[in-house]
Amino acid sequence: MDPNLPDGIHEWRDGIKFRKEGHKVSIEGTDTLAGSCCPLWECVRNLSKFTNIPLSEALLTATRHPADLLGLNKGRLEEGWDADLVVLGHDGTVKSTWVAG
Repeated sequence: MDPNLPDGIHEWRDGIKFRKEGHKVSIEGTDTLAGSCCPLWECVRNLSKFTNIPLSEALLTATRHPADLLGLNKGRLEEGWDADLVVLGHDGTVKSTWVAG
């Protein structure tokens, strides 16, 4: 879900509404989690921090490995692969993004 979506109640599907509060998303009127809107870079940073693995390994876990499993040409800087690139700072924050390089 878009992390830039403002907090509050939003329409979803089939007449169901959800409430967004920070990174938490729940079905309106319940405590049932409906998902998260935590940005991927923050998830990667949390994985690195909570498991004490290097940021580079956490990044591969969240990006390249899933892309390989799905058969996508992403996650490598090689000829014939998509030229999408995200530059991260040492703390895991996004510094720049290049799509279709």
